[in-house]
Amino acid sequence: MISLGNLCFGVGAALIAGVPRTIRFLVSRRRRKGSLVLILGVILVAGKFGVTGTIVEMTGLVLVFASSAGLIITFLRNMPIIGPILDSPQLQPLVLKLGSGSILPT
Repeated sequence: MISLGNLCFGVGAALIAGVPRTIRFLVSRRRRKGSLVLILGVILVAGKFGVTGTIVEMTGLVLVFASSAGLIITFLRNMPIIGPILDSPQLQPLVLKLGSGSILPT
């Protein structure tokens, strides 16, 4: 089931952005390490190491999209249900740090 999700994610990204742009995005110098970790996770999931592969995939996704964290946080803060949760006093310091990019690797 997880392998089918990986296949749908890859095909969906390629269909939305186009194959050349998707490949260019994933092999760019800043995202190369995250892309390799993501591919390793996909291989682990396909090799019947589902939990480990999923954890490795999530790490790869964080590394690939770390430079877009500010944009993602801004988008989430404008959503009706998630926005007020992210603006709560308990989460606001973490959200501000994630949005500024000072925590995530680039």
